[in-house]
Amino acid sequence: MSKNTELKNHNIYLIRQCFYDGQIWTKHDLSQKIGLSLALTTNILQFLLSSKEIICIGEADSTGGRKRKQYILNKDNKHIGMVILKKYETYDGFHVLIYDLLKNLLFQETYICQRGDYNELLEVVKKVKQTDEFVSIWTFSIPGVCKEGKIDICDFHQLAGIDIVQMFEKEGIDVCIENDVNVASIGLLEQYPHVDHLALLYQPAVKYIGCGMMIDHKLYKGFSHFAGELSYIPFLTFQQQDEMLEKNPNELLLYQLVTLCSIMNPEVIGVCSDVIDCFDLPIEKYLSKQHQPHIVFIKDLDQLIQDGLFYLGKKEILGGENYE
Repeated sequence: MSKNTELKNHNIYLIRQCFYDGQIWTKHDLSQKIGLSLALTTNILQFLLSSKEIICIGEADSTGGRKRKQYILNKDNKHIGMVILKKYETYDGFHVLIYDLLKNLLFQETYICQRGDYNELLEVVKKVKQTDEFVSIWTFSIPGVCKEGKIDICDFHQLAGIDIVQMFEKEGIDVCIENDVNVASIGLLEQYPHVDHLALLYQPAVKYIGCGMMIDHKLYKGFSHFAGELSYIPFLTFQQQDEMLEKNPNELLLYQLVTLCSIMNPEVIGVCSDVIDCFDLPIEKYLSKQHQPHIVFIKDLDQLIQDGLFYLGKKEILGGENYE
């Protein structure tokens, strides 16, 4: 790709980003915001209008000169589909959602799994896809380890070892997948964009703790995408963790919280638990004040996952910089 083409694509990306905030823009405002010439801004606006990514909604009130045309994102140019694979107390389910580009919820349904395998997942996506022709990308939240589109360890055992991205691409469906706690970490960072180093701990009622880490605004996965598997730190055996989860989940969570602080030293840690209603995490027992993070207690992990999946879908549509 030539430097001129790269520069052109970068300028288009910058203007696209402006429209994703949902505001109304004029050519003059965009030119000043991005620092591009009016002529170049005009060319990019024409390109976005021709592809129906933006629409002209009329003219701004005159201030004495020529009236300026106003433009806004076409929220229905493309839609973002999401699938959250989740183990509920009494069943496994695919929670499916569709959003427009301004994050308005258009569709929501939970499908109870009979098999929880690839064919059932594909069947659900195809069924929902028929109801909305504008979905251009599907983002999946997976309770397991994902690497370059392939699922490794997974609570949905029938999906382990399958290259989900490649399989869906053969069906003509674009898919982006990520571990559920990593997705939630991205969602949390969307709420704290000024924070450079952030983490999220999730203590489920069954299985073991999950951890997502954002370092310098980037999702840290490790070389084999195994980063954040705190249950493998050999201070406590799996049997001891099982016993503490049942009898003393606060203390177990505190141990893992302090371990994370000593390894990563994040500024903010989000904490979510399916077994603790009242958090008692006296972190000051182990860490002096200067090393203590700001702890955010998360009540709705699903909302953070949805926020993270929306970001991933938007990133795929926009291209350019991202958290990965």
